[in-house]
Amino acid sequence: MKTTLAQFGRFISDKKIAVIGAGISNRPLIRWLYPKNNDITVFDMMRNDDERLLKIQRDFKNDGIDLHWSTGEHYLDYLEGFDLIFRTPRMRTDLPELVRERNRGAVVTSEIALFMELCPAPLYGVTGSDGKTTTTTLISLILQEAGYSVHTGGNIGTPLLDRIERIRPTDRVVLELSSFQLMDSLPVVNHAVITNIIPNHLDFHLDY
Repeated sequence: MKTTLAQFGRFISDKKIAVIGAGISNRPLIRWLYPKNNDITVFDMMRNDDERLLKIQRDFKNDGIDLHWSTGEHYLDYLEGFDLIFRTPRMRTDLPELVRERNRGAVVTSEIALFMELCPAPLYGVTGSDGKTTTTTLISLILQEAGYSVHTGGNIGTPLLDRIERIRPTDRVVLELSSFQLMDSLPVVNHAVITNIIPNHLDFHLDY
């Protein structure tokens, strides 16, 4: 049985939260989490004086979102004592810092894994080495032609988590899922498509 938004809200209310990476998918995640719990520390390898980081920090500040930050070359040195850790999709799950926190009892997850757990609508998950975007787009168009209200996301388009309150049980959600996004999550999907599997990203996955 999936977790409801109300259940997640109660669970997260007193947790110490870490978000690793202030990139495209994690910024909407932070905005969605903050009203539920403002004890959030953002970890990012960008330097303190990096203009990209400074702009991100200004944008959050201007929106009334006051965050803790750990940045720079040794940004993960302070990843300790958190209850819930959201990793960036391209971060290895076997990093010593993540392994240590997981062994201590922390939940290590990601934006897309949380979305799949909370989504109230049927999910179509598409993965594979090639053809994911085309297949995801075709499934979305077919479902739209069938009369459904369709939300397309994952590794295509924009993150869906910050719009989850507007997704109805009668809608349909189609997700393009990369191998990086699936590394530490068990997909909670109703329909799964694997386009093909070939040796790829072996510098990251180590085996095939």
